[in-house]
Amino acid sequence: MEAKAQKIGPFEKRIHEIDLFRGFLILLVIMDHIFWAFGNYGYIWLQNGYSVDGMVNFFTWYWTSTARNIIQPLALASFCFISGVSTAFSRNNWKRSIIMVIFWAIIAIGSNVIQLILETNNVEAAMRVDFNIIGCLAFCNLIYCFIQKRSWKGVLAALLIAWLMSSYFIPMLRMGLYNTVGGTMIDRRPGTNYPVPNVYFILFWEYPLQGDYVPLFPYIVFFLFGALFSIFKYRDTKQSLFPKRGEWERPICFIGRHTLVIYLAHFFIIRGIFILITYFMTKQWVS
Repeated sequence: MEAKAQKIGPFEKRIHEIDLFRGFLILLVIMDHIFWAFGNYGYIWLQNGYSVDGMVNFFTWYWTSTARNIIQPLALASFCFISGVSTAFSRNNWKRSIIMVIFWAIIAIGSNVIQLILETNNVEAAMRVDFNIIGCLAFCNLIYCFIQKRSWKGVLAALLIAWLMSSYFIPMLRMGLYNTVGGTMIDRRPGTNYPVPNVYFILFWEYPLQGDYVPLFPYIVFFLFGALFSIFKYRDTKQSLFPKRGEWERPICFIGRHTLVIYLAHFFIIRGIFILITYFMTKQWVS
């Protein structure tokens, strides 16, 4: 009797270094958001008389530290690069783009609705996110769909155009509009510190104090660079460039294969937990 063939799972079939790298990056994102939550909500706890000075000072320091100012943009750029590389393995980039747009819309609409509900009930919480890394990657993928059938020269041309827009045209236009509106870079909802969308959001330019904001420019440059890299290294061979290092990679690769779901889940879970804690710590509970 012939032995049954052993079933080959995703870890064995997929390009493991891409899933591994993406897994590490999403773990960094989750850690960054947890640190933000401790600093933001810890400040609210401090204002309400709780002795959390040390915690607030530490996480406030982290959020403005040189280390984060270097690591955060590098992590975002790497995320965009590896997502660009992944375009070589997607069976349908159009479908992938639509799914990512839906995930982004769930986060943007859901967080805005929850923010309005919280404000209506006078609950102090920062929930709102308009355009985060998922939104940035969704539109990067969508733009790539229009050039995916072209040769590497077409992708290179798009990369150079995105670089020129990021480095020269957008900063010049941004400064012109900045001067035109009298130096007002941001609108605020009356009575709150939360920014609201304005012309800069439409054009995906960064403006101050927007929570978890990742502008399309310049990060699309890294995405297109990843897509260009994948054309030469992965598109034809579909083979890993690096050998597997052991079973320790398996759980991280699993995370890397499900980054969208994990990102969406952690976003609402982490903020939900901290909002509940803040509510019970700052409100009088009546049984």
